[in-house]
Parts: sequence; structure tokens; C-alpha cells
Amino acid sequence: MTLPSLPALELPEPKAPMYYEIWKWEGDPTVLPGTWLGCIQKAFGSPFADGWTTARFTEEFGPSKPQFDPEGIFFITTRSKCAGTCMLWQDDPADKTTARLHWLGVDPAHRRKGIARTLALLVLKRAQERGFQKVVLRTEVSQSDSPSVNHAPPVFFRVLKCVYCILLCSYFQ
Repeated sequence: MTLPSLPALELPEPKAPMYYEIWKWEGDPTVLPGTWLGCIQKAFGSPFADGWTTARFTEEFGPSKPQFDPEGIFFITTRSKCAGTCMLWQDDPADKTTARLHWLGVDPAHRRKGIARTLALLVLKRAQERGFQKVVLRTEVSQSDSPSVNHAPPVFFRVLKCVYCILLCSYFQ
């Protein structure tokens, strides 16, 4: 099956569920890494989120990186609490065709409300705006208790191959 090019797809508009809001990387840059970290820790728990700190996040994904895109890091919040997050990321800054839907995570207290779908659509829309041809998702299937991980591939992506419990997926319509 040939996958259509991402720019040619007509994606639905992302909409936050009722009582939730969409945020980008805006505001106080000293607070946002902590917001991301807290959400990832709740979404994935231990041991997956172990070792992550705000300093590590800033070092690996922050403004000093050429791939950093403040318009491509998303949060969905409710009552000022982060319910979910994900980002558009380029593994190779020189590759102008392929991006990754990265760190898609939803707090267990907010799952099954469409938050992961909204976050994925936000990343795909941003990828279109930036001219990427495809977006890949790499997820660990060992996160068996994580609906945001297990349900994202069938909803948005086609599994391309499974390697050592890692799914490599590509968007399809």
C-alpha cells in the first residue's frame, strides 16, 4: 500500500475535549520543562520516565537545539493542570522530509477522552505547515497499560514493522 504524502492529506481540525485547552510552548520557559516532565511522569510512570529531569529535557529538546520548534510542542490542560503532551521532532535536522510524533503521553486520569487523538492531529498539522512529507511514530509496546500508546497506532498510523518490541509506524488516512 502506498501512503499518501502528508502535505496532500486533509486532516480534521484538532479540537480539545470539553473543559480542556490546547497550549503550545509559550509562556515562562523555566516552567514549561517542569510541566512536560510532570505530564510524562504521570503518563508513563516508572521505570519509563525515570532519569528524566527538566534539565535533561531542556538539554535534549530545548531552544539550543536546531530542531526546537516552539510551535510544535503541545500541551492539553484542564484547570491549569497538564493532561497530555507531545511534540513534533526532527531526529536529523538535515532531513527536511521526515519528522517524528514524539513523546505522546496522556495522564491516566484523563485517558479515553480524545486527548491523544487531538495531540497527534496537532503534530500532524504542524508537520504539514513545515512542509514535511511524512511523520513517523516509534512506540514501545511494553507500555501495555497505556491506552494513549496502544491506541495511537491503529487510529493514526499503519504499523510498518515490529523490531524488539518497538513499533515503527507511518501516518495513513
